[in-house]
Amino acid sequence: MKQTKSKQPRKQRKSHFQAEYHVRNRKMTAPLSHALRERYGVRRLPIHVNDKVTVFQNRSQDEEVKGKVIRVIPQRYAIHIEGHSKEKADGTIVSFPVHPSNIVITSLSLRDKKRRAIIQRRSVKEITEEELAEDIFDEDEELAEEVEDLDMLEDEDVLEEEFEDIELDELDVLEELAEEEAPKAEAPKVKTPKAEAPKAKTPKAEAPKVKTPKAEAPKAKTPKAKTPKAEKEEESE
Repeated sequence: MKQTKSKQPRKQRKSHFQAEYHVRNRKMTAPLSHALRERYGVRRLPIHVNDKVTVFQNRSQDEEVKGKVIRVIPQRYAIHIEGHSKEKADGTIVSFPVHPSNIVITSLSLRDKKRRAIIQRRSVKEITEEELAEDIFDEDEELAEEVEDLDMLEDEDVLEEEFEDIELDELDVLEELAEEEAPKAEAPKVKTPKAEAPKAKTPKAEAPKVKTPKAEAPKAKTPKAKTPKAEKEEESE
């Protein structure tokens, strides 16, 4: 995408935020400190990881932020610096991005051959590869010193933990000795009543029921009522 020459803000913003990668890298540059300018004869350089920088336009102007560059994001025109962070509402600490126009480079990382070639090409002075290589060794010495400091801190932490463990062991031994020497107080024996087993109920043997036959009453024959015809026949006989 070509860089626009329009005066309209919408077109300028579009060209800025939709710029190509090589154009973004050109914009991701920062000025060098006065000491580095006198040494290398260069005013500005692209920012690389492990460069030491100082934030001179910070939100909290009372505190001056210095540290190493952790991450460079050309897509967002942002740089993340070690120690420049903020706390979110949920308590997590997040690195706070900085625009490259708000920083000054105080120390260069010269491990990249292309960067050394850029300095030799842009420099007003005549600088050899050997002079730039010396700065690489100085950087290695600084890293070694930082590692030694970290190792010393770790050793101190380990020694403190060991002393704490020894003190805890001594306290445990003293407590055990005190328990052995102290007379044991016998607790009074409490007689616990014996639990009686529940008596099992034996079922009673029931006598078998004998069915007694019912005495049937004799049926009385009731005389039939005689009809008047039968009475007349009897009389005639």
